[in-house]
Amino acid sequence: MKDIEISENSTISQECKYIHGNPKQTDISWWVESKLVVLGSQLVINQVSRQSAGIYRCDAINRFDQYEMPYIGQGSGMFQLKVQCE
Repeated sequence: MKDIEISENSTISQECKYIHGNPKQTDISWWVESKLVVLGSQLVINQVSRQSAGIYRCDAINRFDQYEMPYIGQGSGMFQLKVQCE
């Protein structure tokens, strides 16, 4: 897990990087601790505050059915956001 340090009141933007599966439909979500914060691959936090600090996780899930059997491919990435207060 990587650490990202950012100054309070700054903007942070992170892209969830993943490899498209087959089919290409992939559900992307961003979580902080256990709370869903974004549906989609782009996480943007404007005016970062002390409350923005925490461990963020990006989940990528690809589902498909073959012969009436579901298959699920998934992966995730994490980083810890540390906020430098003014």
